[in-house]
Amino acid sequence: RRLIHASPDDNPPLASQPAPQATTANTEWTPKTTQQRKAEKAARQAAAEQSLRAEQAKAHKQAQARGEETATGLTMITAAHTCDRKAEQQAAAHGVKWNGNPDIDLQLHKIIGKDTFTIVYGATMKQPGASKLPVTVHCLVTGTESSPHVTDLNINPQQ
Repeated sequence: RRLIHASPDDNPPLASQPAPQATTANTEWTPKTTQQRKAEKAARQAAAEQSLRAEQAKAHKQAQARGEETATGLTMITAAHTCDRKAEQQAAAHGVKWNGNPDIDLQLHKIIGKDTFTIVYGATMKQPGASKLPVTVHCLVTGTESSPHVTDLNINPQQ
């Protein structure tokens, strides 16, 4: 192994370089003003946000093409979880323990028209003193990502 040594002429000491002279008469170069720096930062942020929005729009289009998102921006996962929460509320109202995991159990989803998901998945119900009952959840979900709405929910024993 050889160590490479720089010759003294490669990097002259900094002191040998003339210091830049800042004078009030020199109008060619002035430090950037706070306003200029803020404007440049704002321009960079705006460009980054626009780029992010373009990426998100592309992701939404791809999700819609795969049937994982409605035209109103409701995603399959949000629809499934909304459906599951509604089913859990119904079960709780009847004193039934609910165990649904639509993330794992999602067997079928499809978009009806452009704005409604049909969600079908398996879950289990358990009444006090009874054994677990496997069920199939069928539900219709409409609305948007921030405001999903279950329009129909059926819970049937699995055959």
